[in-house]
Amino acid sequence: MAHRRDLAGVLHNFLGTYTSRYSDRDGYWLFGFLAHAGAEWQVDLLAAPEPAATSAVAEAIALARTRFAEQLQKAEIPRSWLREAHLRLARGDEAKRGVVNGHWTDGHDFTFSAHATTDHGKSFAAEAVVFVAPHDPARAAPNQAMQLTAVSFAINVWDDFGVSTAGDALPPRRS
Repeated sequence: MAHRRDLAGVLHNFLGTYTSRYSDRDGYWLFGFLAHAGAEWQVDLLAAPEPAATSAVAEAIALARTRFAEQLQKAEIPRSWLREAHLRLARGDEAKRGVVNGHWTDGHDFTFSAHATTDHGKSFAAEAVVFVAPHDPARAAPNQAMQLTAVSFAINVWDDFGVSTAGDALPPRRS
C-alpha cells in the first residue's frame, strides 16, 4: 500500500534514473547536449509529455515528465495525490575540469532539484549534482558515450522540516 511519504523515495529514484547514462539522445548522454543550451530550466512534471521532441531541451523536458510518471507508477502513487511537482535544472556558473570516459575535459556542475507537494500540503524535495561536459563526438563513439559521466553524484532528499530520509545533514534549501 502506497503512502504519501513515499514521495521522498519517488523523487530520489526519479533523479537517479533521469540523470543516469540511460538518458540518451542518439546513443549519447542527453545532458551533454544541454551544456551550452542555457543556464536554467523549470519543468512541470505533472504536464503530459509532448510527443516528438526535436531539440535537446525539449527532449530533456519530455524525458523528465516520462521518468517521473514511471516512478509514480512503480510506487503506486496516483497523480491525484499531487498538487504540484517540478524539476529545476541549473548549470553552475563556474566551469570546472572533470573526467569523462577517461579523459579530462571542461564542463559544469548541473544541479537537478525536484520538488513535489501533496494534496495535503506536505512538501518533499530531492537534489542531485552531476558534472556535465559538452557533447563531443570526437571523444566518444555512441557506445562509449553511455558510460556514466558524473564525477560526483549525490542525491539528497528532505521533507518540509529539512529532515533527510537518509539521516544526513542537508544544506539549506534554495528558493
